[in-house]
Amino acid sequence: MDMQMIKDNLKELELKKRYLLCKYESAFDINNFVQVVLRIKCDEPDYVISNESHFDNYSRDNRTYVKADSFSKFVKNDMDEELSNKPLNEQIELLGTYLKDKLIVVNPYYYFKSDSEDGEKFYKNGTVIKVIPCDEEINHEYFCVPEIPNQNSFDSFKSYDEFPLPLVSKELIGMPNYLFYNQKIYKVEVEASSSNDTYWKAKDNTIKELNVNYSTAVWKNQIIDCNNGFVFIDKTLIFTSKIIDFNVSNIQSKSIQNKDTDEIKYESSKAGKAMQDFFEFTKENNLCYSLNDIYNFYTCVCASQLIILAGMSGTGKTKLPLKFAEYFNMTEDNKKLLFVPVSPSFTEPSDILGFLNPNNGLYTSSETGLVEFLKHAEEKPDEMHMVIFDEMNLAQIEYRFAPFISILEKDLGERKLRLYSKAQRCINDDKYTDLIEIKNNIIFVGTINLDETTKNISDRLLDRSFIINLKKESFVNYKTQQSGRQQKNDLKNFEEDFKIFMPEDSSYSEDYISSFSKQELEFFDRIHTELNKVDSQKGVSFRCVKNIALYLKNKPEELDKNRAFDYAFKQTVMKKINGSIESIGEFIGSTIDNNNVVDGILIKLFDEFSEISDFTECRNEARNKVLELKKYGYAR
Repeated sequence: MDMQMIKDNLKELELKKRYLLCKYESAFDINNFVQVVLRIKCDEPDYVISNESHFDNYSRDNRTYVKADSFSKFVKNDMDEELSNKPLNEQIELLGTYLKDKLIVVNPYYYFKSDSEDGEKFYKNGTVIKVIPCDEEINHEYFCVPEIPNQNSFDSFKSYDEFPLPLVSKELIGMPNYLFYNQKIYKVEVEASSSNDTYWKAKDNTIKELNVNYSTAVWKNQIIDCNNGFVFIDKTLIFTSKIIDFNVSNIQSKSIQNKDTDEIKYESSKAGKAMQDFFEFTKENNLCYSLNDIYNFYTCVCASQLIILAGMSGTGKTKLPLKFAEYFNMTEDNKKLLFVPVSPSFTEPSDILGFLNPNNGLYTSSETGLVEFLKHAEEKPDEMHMVIFDEMNLAQIEYRFAPFISILEKDLGERKLRLYSKAQRCINDDKYTDLIEIKNNIIFVGTINLDETTKNISDRLLDRSFIINLKKESFVNYKTQQSGRQQKNDLKNFEEDFKIFMPEDSSYSEDYISSFSKQELEFFDRIHTELNKVDSQKGVSFRCVKNIALYLKNKPEELDKNRAFDYAFKQTVMKKINGSIESIGEFIGSTIDNNNVVDGILIKLFDEFSEISDFTECRNEARNKVLELKKYGYAR
């Protein structure tokens, strides 16, 4: 074979990020630097194996070579030692001590050398990506298993349709026999797409799920999840695990959700079908959201009149409520939608509402048009309305939004917004009455950014709202959604769907506490006690618990309580956990291993009350806060 072609293919293989899992074998000095020899503990890409004859003899023997300085930052972080300042013999000794009980993830590259003595040879070299503590007695051999990138790809996989594995090329990586998705392992027979060798299709009736406890396997180093598109799995674990579902396609029956996966099917209930239709509508408009985010937004709207959407710029925080309103026939033309760009100059309620001029007795409405909009909603109680406050925290929210915060505390029928005192003379009171009733046919949606240009959100507001963190979906997911979108949907007649969208009993006047088990209430009490120790002004309020009860009450039947509890707790209580590393460090945790926080009072409580929920979303939120603490010394 042409050597240049091999060089080109090996270079392309590097770009696939098909990492290797290794253990320390030895180290030696050569040409005034230390070379570390690592024993490869996983299968290698097919292309490397098929061209093994072109590699140096030592590289053929399941070894790769990295320079000592590739370990410098890990030695510094873990042992507080400066490796590069030591003589070569001390470097070798230190590395032997440090690496003897570690697994090492390496990004390989293939060095080509041509000389008269050795001829043309390739050498396996690499850069260290991750160092993982493990039991030195562990001597597993691993499969490097591709990870299905997202939920849409997984849905296509289960349906025996083509799905992408962006880092897996048939020609370079080889055909996978196992796939990994959301902490589950699948044995499968696949065939590559004829048009794209990174697209695959499972053969009919070949998908089998292995009965593997992910958490236990991670603890035993039988699964090494590096969050890079591949997962290393102990071969013995795979070969000894039982098959629990012969054919995964059989799981696709309606109204099914497995709490251990991201998969939710919204097909059985009327509300679920409406959300599935809206999901298709977003795809038609070239937007990319996860179905879970669509569902979550819907449930929050049913449970609360105030929803706040957070996330990095470009995640579609503004587009989601706008398209939601459009789909359900709420537009500016029919006066059912109001879009309010928030200005930093908004400092008091009159900036968004208006004021009564005491000199002439005229009520002057704000240019936002909010008062007129609220009057229209009051006069049309059977028609849904939505107000969107864009960039809501450019100014301090509580200053201008104070009347609404107080109103939303009250029961339905008692929510009256006062524009001015009844004792005051208002000449144009025929148009601007002193009171406007806020009914359950109006939703307030705010979008916020969390950066240096914005204001923090107080606990007072957090107690009265749901805060949804929208995630940016991958470009691969976007492409998959666009290619799989259905025919264009017609806009809905909202009046027909009103009862689905906003349940009659959303005010929840009954005793919401009785909806929780004793264990769930104990969980709230424990969290409150520990959080209150951190800050006497923080804790789990009755309003927070009521909001969680509302969320659970209004969830579609397709979503089990485990996941719903996780979402609700994350979007209420978890948002109140903020502060400096000195104040919340012990509570939230500080150590991250296998991408999870492994210490802290909060994590221990999640583990203790795991029967309530697995708290997957909450654990991710905790991880993000720990990373903020480490980087900035403060978590927002």
